[in-house]
Amino acid sequence: PQVWLIKLQSLRREYENLKMNESDNIIVFTDKLIDLGNQLTVHGKEKSDYHILQNIFISLPYRFDNIVVMMEQTKDLTSLSIT
Repeated sequence: PQVWLIKLQSLRREYENLKMNESDNIIVFTDKLIDLGNQLTVHGKEKSDYHILQNIFISLPYRFDNIVVMMEQTKDLTSLSIT
């Protein structure tokens, strides 16, 4: 059980601290964030599509701000699928 808790804590830390760098590919970055969310779910800490989407938005570099604002203002984020 202790190993499981250490793995869960490590996943949570990586998930919460992940930020996209200017040079990163957005597809690779979002795939990694989604994968971490799925791993957390497997370990008992479920992340909804909405929560993953919010984490993607706050993790993107400033160059994506216009897209994020447009999405937040024109879409019902709670009904969007991460796919």
